[in-house]
Amino acid sequence: MSSTGVSRRLKSWSHGWILWWMAFSAVVLNAAPTTATVPGRVTAVSQSGQFVIVGPVQLPGVRGQKLAPVGDKLQVPVHPDLLAVTCERVRRAVNLRLGAPDRAGLPVHFELRPSHFEEGPITVHPRLFRDGWKFFAELPDSMDWTQLVRLLVEADVLEQMNRENPSEPVTVPPLWLTEGLTGLLLGEDGRDLVTESQTVTIRASRHRDAAVVARDQLGGSGPLSFSELAQPGTEQLGNADSYGRYRASATLFVHELLREDRGRQALRQFIRDAHRSLNWQTTFLAVSAGQFRSLLDVEKWWAVASVDVVGRGPSQFWPADRILAELGVILTETADLPVTNRTETVRRTLPLREVIQTWDFSSQRPVLRRKVSQLHLLLLHTPPEWVGLVGEATRVLDEYLTAREAGGRDPVGRMELETRLNLLVRNTVRRLGVLDEQIASASRQVRR
Repeated sequence: MSSTGVSRRLKSWSHGWILWWMAFSAVVLNAAPTTATVPGRVTAVSQSGQFVIVGPVQLPGVRGQKLAPVGDKLQVPVHPDLLAVTCERVRRAVNLRLGAPDRAGLPVHFELRPSHFEEGPITVHPRLFRDGWKFFAELPDSMDWTQLVRLLVEADVLEQMNRENPSEPVTVPPLWLTEGLTGLLLGEDGRDLVTESQTVTIRASRHRDAAVVARDQLGGSGPLSFSELAQPGTEQLGNADSYGRYRASATLFVHELLREDRGRQALRQFIRDAHRSLNWQTTFLAVSAGQFRSLLDVEKWWAVASVDVVGRGPSQFWPADRILAELGVILTETADLPVTNRTETVRRTLPLREVIQTWDFSSQRPVLRRKVSQLHLLLLHTPPEWVGLVGEATRVLDEYLTAREAGGRDPVGRMELETRLNLLVRNTVRRLGVLDEQIASASRQVRR
C-alpha cells in the first residue's frame, strides 16, 4: 500500500474519532442526543445543571429510518441524554403553572437500569448533606410516559419544598398537590413533555384545557371532597379507576387554586414554607391570607367551587335541599373563641349576625368577603325559584361591606359616624335574622 493511501486512512480514522468524541462530550456537557456506538455508560447533565442522569449510551438510529409520530406507544425508552431534556421541560412547566421564576434548585440524580431489574413503585430518596438536600432515584430504561412525568413532577415539588429546609425530617408534598400538578401537565402539555428519539410531534392535537380533560375523566361523577383529597383512603387509591378519579379531582382542585394571582402566590408560599410546620395543613391555612380560617372553610369553598369548575347548565342546578343547606352553612362561621379566663379557646359555630354584632370590623372583613364569594358561586347553581333568596343574602352582605369600608372616609363627626354604624349593624342583623327564618321555613317545606 502506498504511503498516500495509509495517510488517507489515518486521516479518515482520526476524523471519525474526533466526531465520536464531540458527540460524547455533547451528551455529558449539554444533554444533547448522543450517537455514540461504543458500549458502556454515560453521564448526562441537564442544561441547568440540576439533573444528573447515569445510564447506558444510546445507540444511533438507522440512517434513513422513517420518523414515527409521538404518542403511538405508552411505553417509551428512557436514555440519559433524552431524559435530561425531559427533566428540564417538566421543571419549567411546573414553574410556569405556579408562576415561579425559572431557576434550577437542588441536585436530582437518576440512575437508569434495565427494566427487568425494576420491581415495585419508583421512589425518590432524599439525602441530607452538609450543603443541603440531594435527591436520588433508580429508573427503568423503559417506562410508561405518564408515570415518568408524574415521577419528575414529584421530584420537582419535593425539591422545591426542601430548598430552604436546613435539617431533617424531609418535607413530603401532599398527594393532592403532586397529582394535581401532574394532571395539569398531562392535560395541557401531554406527550410534548417527553423527549423521544426518531419521533416527530404532531402539535395540532396538543394543549387542551386541563380542566376539560379532568371533567371528561370524571365521567359525569362529581369530584372528591377536600377531606377525601387531603386524607385519601383505600377507597380512593385502591384500584386504577378510583385512582384516576382521585387524580382528576386533584387536578380540578389545583386548577382552581391557581386560577387567580392570589392563589398562585399562596401556593408558591405554601411550597416554600411547608417545612416550617409539622403538617402541611397548618401551612396551607397560614398562607391563605385569611381566606381559610380552618380546614372546614376549605371544605366549604371546594364544595361550591368544585361544582362550578365541572361546568354549569340545567343539569348542574342543585336541588332545593342542597341549595338551602349550603346557604345555611355560608351564613354561619366556625371559629375558635376564648373562654372567660382567656387562656383557652372553644370552637363554636356562630350565625353571621353574631359575628357582625360582636367582632371588630378588621376580623369581620376577611370572613364576610369570603362569604360573599361563596354566595356568588352558589348563585351559579341556584335554580330560578331560589335565586331571590340567595340573591338577598348576597345583597345584605355586599351592602354591609360596602358601607363599612366607605364609612371611615365620610367627612362627618365621630358621634354621627357611631350613630350611622350602629344603625347599619342593627339593620344588617335584622335582615340576616329574617333570612335565617326564611331558610328554616323553606327547609321544613322541602323535607315534607
